[in-house]
Amino acid sequence: MEVKELQEKLQAKKRGQFLTITYKKAVKNCVKYTTTTVRLVDYASVSGKTPLNSQSKPSNDIHLGNNLVYNQNTGKTRLQVFLTKCKNHQPKSHYWEITENDVMEQITAEEFYTKTGEKKSEPTLMFCILTDNIVKVK
Repeated sequence: MEVKELQEKLQAKKRGQFLTITYKKAVKNCVKYTTTTVRLVDYASVSGKTPLNSQSKPSNDIHLGNNLVYNQNTGKTRLQVFLTKCKNHQPKSHYWEITENDVMEQITAEEFYTKTGEKKSEPTLMFCILTDNIVKVK
């Protein structure tokens, strides 16, 4: 998703409001689509620590507002989101394999992790998603 389009969608949301986001992770010839409900809040309000904007060490990150962060080293923009504790808001993933004919066939999670060599991880309270990988925001 383009950064400008994402910025407009996030601008329409109030701070702390829930939003549903779908993002993808492509590895080799497999793609994982994950949909989850998240919130955009300040890091300090969640962790009780200093906000990201007042980091003590130098950073290559430029904060664009609405939890969007641009990294000067990589040239990529990421969205910082926070999971909720509601059991209905837990991430749900669907796994696909792209065949030689460019047809997408649904596969199981076990097949995805076996074919890609990726390791399964548990969701964390805060995580970042590259804006290039965001498919949809509601």
